[in-house]
Amino acid sequence: MRLSKALILATAMTGLAFAGCNKGGDGEGGAGKPAAQQAQAGAQGAAGSAPTAAASAMLAHIPADSPYVFASGQPMPKEAMDKIFGLFEPLTKKLDEELTKALAEPASDRPEEKVGRALAEELKGNFNRAGLEKLGIDTQPMFALYGVGVLPVMRLTLKDPNAFKAMIGRVETKSGMKAPTAKLGELEYYKISDDGVTAAIAIIGNELVATGGPDGAMAKLLPLAFGQEKPAKTFADAGTLAQINSAYGFQAFGTGVIDLNVIAATVMGDATGTNKAIWDAIGAPTPPLDGVCKGEIKAMVAKAPRMVFGYTEMSASTWAAKYVVELDAGLAKDLAGLTAKLPGAMADKALMQFGLGLDVGKTIEFAKAQVKALQAAPFKCQQFAEFNEGVNQAAAGMNQPLPPVINGLRGLRVVLESGEFTGGQPKNIKGYALLAAEGADQLLAMAKGMVPPLASLNVAADGKAVALPPGMIPPVVEAPHIAMNNAAIAVSVGQGVEAKLSGLLSAAPAEAPVLHFGYDVGEFMKLIQQSAPMGGEEKAILEALGGAMGYTSYGLHFTAKGIEIRQQMKLN
Repeated sequence: MRLSKALILATAMTGLAFAGCNKGGDGEGGAGKPAAQQAQAGAQGAAGSAPTAAASAMLAHIPADSPYVFASGQPMPKEAMDKIFGLFEPLTKKLDEELTKALAEPASDRPEEKVGRALAEELKGNFNRAGLEKLGIDTQPMFALYGVGVLPVMRLTLKDPNAFKAMIGRVETKSGMKAPTAKLGELEYYKISDDGVTAAIAIIGNELVATGGPDGAMAKLLPLAFGQEKPAKTFADAGTLAQINSAYGFQAFGTGVIDLNVIAATVMGDATGTNKAIWDAIGAPTPPLDGVCKGEIKAMVAKAPRMVFGYTEMSASTWAAKYVVELDAGLAKDLAGLTAKLPGAMADKALMQFGLGLDVGKTIEFAKAQVKALQAAPFKCQQFAEFNEGVNQAAAGMNQPLPPVINGLRGLRVVLESGEFTGGQPKNIKGYALLAAEGADQLLAMAKGMVPPLASLNVAADGKAVALPPGMIPPVVEAPHIAMNNAAIAVSVGQGVEAKLSGLLSAAPAEAPVLHFGYDVGEFMKLIQQSAPMGGEEKAILEALGGAMGYTSYGLHFTAKGIEIRQQMKLN
């Protein structure tokens, strides 16, 4: 049992490490490259340049009309790779200890336990760059995960294919279990079949190639996955990766695209070429859609035809990524017009913060216009009859009047700067909240009518802080204050924080994310240590992770290109 848990942990650790590697990019043995060459690769990635020759060779296996692709085009910066291995060092030490304990237990006769024990012996002591490369694993792999039709294929470069094969051979010898194999022409590959589904893994040149799917689709899938057949037009021919990198400022360490047009056409039974051949081979059912339904579905998909994602920065100090749902130009423009400006900007760093930035009045009018348009031209497809009814119900609900002050709301920002959360009762809480609204004085007047303790409170629209009356804020916080100007209301808690309110309110308006959330990972790790009893090993791991990870933020934005999610993590 301990061995199984240790191997699960080992698998998870390896996956996390290489997920981190892919966030920084990929590589073609970048750890052994001269510094000048690494710097050049990083510069090329930052410019959204074309993939390297090695990456292009990998992209040449991907059909140009693949429904989904996530692939690398440039090697990962060495400084980012160093940070990743340093980040996981405390965990790998713990993992080695678990493997040592597991191997000390009596051996089992169960086949899976024999294989697990042999694999554990290979991995023990090798969860570091030198150890993994000794086993043939590339610690800066070039990679591609993509669809041949809807079925997945993964390609991953190996540091040393012969060393990797030798490791498999040693596992087979120690366990007495031979990995099942099959042949496709002269190519021998590992094959596992169960309940009508087959997984196939091959070592081809310096690449590890894996795929799988229903048994009936393998005859069509394997030649394309293993490179014995080439697509009529490839992802490399189309230059899609470089185009996306250039359009969105992605570094070429890992770029993804999901083509919703291709997916919709496939599911509706309108796929062509390889997509159709794979879909037919799977034997997947096609929904009974007439021409009217298909036309309306295509029109909907055309409003959001593609999703793309990639990394905008990968260094020893910052990891940043962006995910974009591309929208029809008209719809993107309409949504971008709903965003609002708030005084100042989100805090660069905080224990935690949350924010909204949306013109509520414009958003309500936009929603009404969309509902009205759907009522004027309802879907004709019978499968959407319930949706049409839902639109009518929404229209009825939107006719209810709202207080005028609601239309003036523009956004919210809540920032928790610091606090102590031990002993069951929070203390020394410091932070502030800002509510932006057109006619902020009217909003406060409405609040006074609803909250009796506020009735006698006098707050001028001059940005000066006024102490809130007792009972307004929970007693766990100290020194609550409020300030206001014509555009916003701000509230602070904590001694001395009220001094910031005037500056917050008078700051120049800045475009705010539609939705924002951020927190300091390192500080939260400290809070976990303070609030939960733990052993020395667990504490050491949390301290190491907390010391390496800094402020992490997520933001939702409406832009001229569509809906964007921006993610960033600072590293110490």
